[in-house]
Amino acid sequence: MHLLWRVEDPTDCRLYVGQSLEIANRICHHEDINYRKRHPSFHYYWWDLNKEDPSKRIASRYIFPCAFTETTQLDPLILNMLEMWVSLILQSLSKSVLEDYLPSNTLALSAGRHLNLMNPLYQSSQTPERAEALLSINVYRTKDPSRHEYYQQMRRCFHNMKDSPDPEYRRYYEETTKRAAVKRSETVNQIT
Repeated sequence: MHLLWRVEDPTDCRLYVGQSLEIANRICHHEDINYRKRHPSFHYYWWDLNKEDPSKRIASRYIFPCAFTETTQLDPLILNMLEMWVSLILQSLSKSVLEDYLPSNTLALSAGRHLNLMNPLYQSSQTPERAEALLSINVYRTKDPSRHEYYQQMRRCFHNMKDSPDPEYRRYYEETTKRAAVKRSETVNQIT
């Protein structure tokens, strides 16, 4: 788990729940700003949001609810389930995902304002073969219902940010859609 907060206002904190059997490597990636730029996510976006302004510095700590030895062999689905369990307990998922899994009267005031947007149960196993196979899939036109459902939920979570009461969610949505529009325009210009 990655806990991030604004130094000038420690009550403004965000949680990110993740999982890895290679935790040292995962943390090295998190700490590497170039890695964060190459692998954009809302977690990294919020972390780097105010890096130009020293008065709005973000501090962070890693917390390990459980740990595995380097030789631990676990099915990736088990890791996804563990991540989901912790994300539900800490309510670090988007509000729409939390509402799907928790009774409405149990949602905390901070529910839906943390940094996990996607349901961990929809994550794939991270073997190189699986990653390569996923890259070759056209998720827009897939006939596989589970892949289509994953894409639809991912898309819904992203577009829900547009109307979020949290200005940082809205700003992330706006910046990401602008970058995508620029990329599309560059691609069209290269083709023509």
